[in-house]
Amino acid sequence: MAINFPNNPSVNDTHTVGNTTYTWDGTVWITGTVLPVTFELFQDTTPQLGGDLDGNSKNISNVGVLTAGNVTVGGGTTDLLVSGDARVTGILTVGSSSLTLDGSNNTVQVGTALTLGHTQGFQFHTQNLHATGFEVNQVNASQGINVTGIVTATTLKGNLNASYLTGNLPALDGSALTGIQGLAEPLSNTTPLNKFLKTPKTINIGAGTSLTVENNDATTDRLVFVKEGTIHVSVGGTFHVKNNTKLRLNVLGIF
Repeated sequence: MAINFPNNPSVNDTHTVGNTTYTWDGTVWITGTVLPVTFELFQDTTPQLGGDLDGNSKNISNVGVLTAGNVTVGGGTTDLLVSGDARVTGILTVGSSSLTLDGSNNTVQVGTALTLGHTQGFQFHTQNLHATGFEVNQVNASQGINVTGIVTATTLKGNLNASYLTGNLPALDGSALTGIQGLAEPLSNTTPLNKFLKTPKTINIGAGTSLTVENNDATTDRLVFVKEGTIHVSVGGTFHVKNNTKLRLNVLGIF
């Protein structure tokens, strides 16, 4: 049923139809009683978010200091882009390894394998490069190594080309050299005992050992010689000199 409201009503004028009373609010007729609503605006200095913060593709600007426990930025192939300065006061983890930037101690450390430091120098695993030298477990160089300082090595392998050695070379102590054979060895490495020589008298061929001597080099007259004066073959051992091979003992004539 159509309702005929009064024309040109004033604010708070009422019009009753049956059991319903309408009140003119200045714009429309409304039913029931309208209570005034009071709004209070205040600033929350410690707001708390119960769930996820969804920016809905919008920027969050001028927030001052943002303190958070765990922050996940993007996902999958999403990158974190910082247009300006960034500060990380803890450990920055990239992938599954730890990258530590320590400005207080001037060090950069990648896991346990690589360390760069002002005082530590360059450290790769247990090998160091610093102001006092280069400490490495092994150097493989096929193109040569140029060193102006001191090289300390427990083992040298390969060919040592003397033409590449320049400067003053220190005296070489051959007491630790192996695989080198001479006609005799000194009684001592100190003067004057290093002038007095000694050499074994006997070559021993042990039991169960089979030794064959053969020289087919005609330019050497097929001659084989030893400084020892005696060859002792133990029981169970064998010693053979091939045909056309000449064997001379005691070539120094001292025994």
